Amino acid sequence: MTAVPRRLLALATAAAAATLATACSDFANPSELTKPTVLAVIADPPLVAPGAATSLSVVMAGPDGPLDPSAVQWQLIETLPGVAPIGTLTADGVTATYQAPEQLPELPDGSPPLDSVQATITAGDTSVVVVKGVLIADLPSANPAVTALMVDGDAADDGLTIDAGATYPLELATDPAPGDDATFAWYSTVGEIALYQSNPTELVAGDAGDGWLFVVMRDGRGGVAWRGVSVEVR
Repeated sequence: MTAVPRRLLALATAAAAATLATACSDFANPSELTKPTVLAVIADPPLVAPGAATSLSVVMAGPDGPLDPSAVQWQLIETLPGVAPIGTLTADGVTATYQAPEQLPELPDGSPPLDSVQATITAGDTSVVVVKGVLIADLPSANPAVTALMVDGDAADDGLTIDAGATYPLELATDPAPGDDATFAWYSTVGEIALYQSNPTELVAGDAGDGWLFVVMRDGRGGVAWRGVSVEVR
């Protein structure tokens, strides 16, 4: 396996941190999933080698489940004041492609080769602005794959049925497995998840009815994995 320099790993972590710092809605409070909410902006691949490109897409959801944005306006913005963006961006409807240059420009001392992509996302009457950090680094890179969303020890692949008032253990499994830098965000319209940034965690089912459960995992190196399932509370 190719060794990854610590400095570049730190830069990748900085890319994820930049996203969270500038896009509060990227980690919306799960208890507030009462309107269209951006759960994540995904870059595939997460890191972009010089001269290469990455595809950008939006994961959005609301109280009735996953949402397809009606429109997304994409643009590059300054990561650091007075420092122009490094790459270029081409919008294609609700997705976009970021292209890194073959040669990096001269950057201020200590500045990572990090661009910031702003997305203004519209769904229905709701408009949300988020920012995604894109790091230019010549390293192997891929988003984690979800292998299972476990609810009470069973894989919830095609939805699930739970009992009102009961407590259910939750755990997201990915390949590769989450490392120490991974962060999580659980979203539920069918009950309370007190430790909604932990994995594993627990769901206390609410009143009878239909709803959704979502989880987003960020690996700390720009990679994102997510899963959503429909839930019936009886």
